Amino acid sequence: MNEPGQWFGAVYINLGLTLILTGAWFTMTQNITSLSIPQQLWIWIAVGAVASLAFYRFSKKLWTSIIFHDEGLYIPWPNR
Repeated sequence: MNEPGQWFGAVYINLGLTLILTGAWFTMTQNITSLSIPQQLWIWIAVGAVASLAFYRFSKKLWTSIIFHDEGLYIPWPNR
């Protein structure tokens, strides 16, 4: 059963992976090629859109493993 907001962590992981990788690749192509910045932006926007779709399943699996490792999303209420 899915709970509301269960996959927000996976969205943040996906966003972080996409931004880090496309930013690094953009920086590398900026230093290696002679393409202008608008040309590179068109390329890396398209790559970023495809990368976010490609990382979707991986980010959900990674978020699930983080939740499983930490024994759930919620902290148990202490018994007094």
